[in-house]
Amino acid sequence: SYIGIEQLNPEAAVPGLLTVNDVSGRVINFTNDPADIARNNSMLMTATGKLMNIADVSGKIKYVMDSPTDEFICNFKSDTIHLPDLNPYLENAIFAKINDGTVSAAQVNFRSDNTESRGESHIVYRDLKLQVNKRDSVQQRRRGLLSLLANTVVRTKNTRKIGYIYAKCDPGRSFAGYWVRSILSGIKATAGFENKEQKGERKFVKKVVDVVMRRKLRQEYIIEEF
Repeated sequence: SYIGIEQLNPEAAVPGLLTVNDVSGRVINFTNDPADIARNNSMLMTATGKLMNIADVSGKIKYVMDSPTDEFICNFKSDTIHLPDLNPYLENAIFAKINDGTVSAAQVNFRSDNTESRGESHIVYRDLKLQVNKRDSVQQRRRGLLSLLANTVVRTKNTRKIGYIYAKCDPGRSFAGYWVRSILSGIKATAGFENKEQKGERKFVKKVVDVVMRRKLRQEYIIEEF
């Protein structure tokens, strides 16, 4: 099966397109029976596929079925990704293009509800070469993207740095789009782009000196096996 996620930027001629092909998966404890939910309130979805029909990706999503805030946890990982393969999404969604770069491993974990997502990403990449599409420079100035790029040192490689995830839930947009925005926030933070919420999360974690406490914080984003 196939999953396609489109993001339409009002200033773009066509939407950015992100695809996952050859999707297969399973669902555990899928029910709306109150008695079953009382015994086990978690539903688990697992899936594998090929990002942009090339890179192997896998994911787990755990829904807390009786959560008043629609809480869920997402864990995604991938093997090698040739970053220019993501340009059909990036060029139209954010008016940027990756000319070169390779991800050798990626792990993204976050906890979400009907308000926001928070979590961590560890993206191991090298040779990143990012450019702004000059045709759209006027629109980009309005949106602040050129200013952001001009004032940010983009990391061309990363082996150790953790990116902190933060994304707000938009009830008027798709659920899958919420996942994508959450994952992209972690990727951008790893490359050097952080919003104020991500900076706050990074500073908070740095203050937690105790290694055991840091590990406990990170476990909140990890799905335990059933």
